[in-house]
Amino acid sequence: MQFGVRGVIELHGTIIMVVVAFLLKMHRRMLKRFM
Repeated sequence: MQFGVRGVIELHGTIIMVVVAFLLKMHRRMLKRFM
């Protein structure tokens, strides 16, 4: 169970990292447009 839970947490962690990076890129583009 512990290994399975750790695997799920790591998987969600990587997905969250990708989503955050994508949002940061979009946010920078929006800032450039307003600037």
